[in-house]
Amino acid sequence: MPIVKLTRENLTPIADRMPGKAPRSPKSPKRSPKPNVKNLYPDISQLGDKEVENADAVADEDEGDDINTESEDDNISDIENKDGYSIDSIDEPDFAKRELRPRKNRKVQPLPEQGKAKPKANVNRERIYPHLPEQQQKPARPEGNGILKNLIWLLGIMFISIGCVMVLFKPQSDTVSKTGPQFVDYYKLFKPKFDGLRERYPSQTDRFWKVIGASIRRLLNTEIPTYPAIIMMSIPRGFSKVGTCIAKEISNNLNSFFNQSVSSYIDTLTLDSTSPPKTKLDLDKRLISVLETTKSVVIDHIETLKGSTALLFHGYCDGDNAPYKSSAIIFVLHTGVEVNAMTEYYVEAELTRRWGGHLGVDEMPALLSRIANNIALVSPGEAVDCQL
Repeated sequence: MPIVKLTRENLTPIADRMPGKAPRSPKSPKRSPKPNVKNLYPDISQLGDKEVENADAVADEDEGDDINTESEDDNISDIENKDGYSIDSIDEPDFAKRELRPRKNRKVQPLPEQGKAKPKANVNRERIYPHLPEQQQKPARPEGNGILKNLIWLLGIMFISIGCVMVLFKPQSDTVSKTGPQFVDYYKLFKPKFDGLRERYPSQTDRFWKVIGASIRRLLNTEIPTYPAIIMMSIPRGFSKVGTCIAKEISNNLNSFFNQSVSSYIDTLTLDSTSPPKTKLDLDKRLISVLETTKSVVIDHIETLKGSTALLFHGYCDGDNAPYKSSAIIFVLHTGVEVNAMTEYYVEAELTRRWGGHLGVDEMPALLSRIANNIALVSPGEAVDCQL
């Protein structure tokens, strides 16, 4: 029996070689029914048993090409290597010569690598990745942890709100808390005496008592004062006795509050008037004698002093170099004008008129900035029996 040599032309399916039928698209993954070996290849009856087995193998190979287009390039290369001929020498239709490419838009999900898997929250890792180590096979935390977290946040906000309300509405106490030990609010203890003085002189304005009270409060409630309390009392014409009595009573109440009974009143009309230097020296000695033993001092009739003598007050009232920073110095100025004309501006102008001619251009403003910062204007009042 003659042996027929198998070539690519003999192995090509009859359906692809029929000119009247459209060729099948290489991209179509549709599977064709298994062909009949006797009808697909001509003169198959003349072949022996061994050649039929070879033909069946070739048919199975062609069937695999139709099912999986991704391995067609590899199958063609295998035929080229086995038969020893080039693909270009095979006489086949044009559509069969197209470049075979794998299907597009096909994504292959890789298997997760060991140790890099990140499961979703609240998902059991053991079900998804059974290959993970044993320490990673713990189930996810239950959803109840989120409720506990929200509860903790709610309690924290509630406690902060309660603390803010307690701080805002906390009543003021008699003691003031500082970094060091607590100290007594001396002004609150002194206030009964101060209120009694206001009742004794009801004709004085609220501003008058506020100026005096603010200076005394700073002096008493400051642990280490940096400068003394300075008060300038201006008295209108015809009410010199009332103004002098108020100044004396304020000073005596401060001294008695600290258990001091020494007289703290200095009248400049009684100073040595032989010469301005002697007047200044006599005033300096009296100030030292009083402030060494008492808390406050009253200097009355300062309008009678010369400018060179009044310059002594610059050192006693200075904020940096004052020798008695924890003391109160009350100046009393008798203006000789009506109450309607007496203002704070007038007080500064009157002192400048009396002392400016004896002082330099810079000395007078510096002196006023130290003794005339707190001006208390005395109002006309009823006659008071002042025996101080």
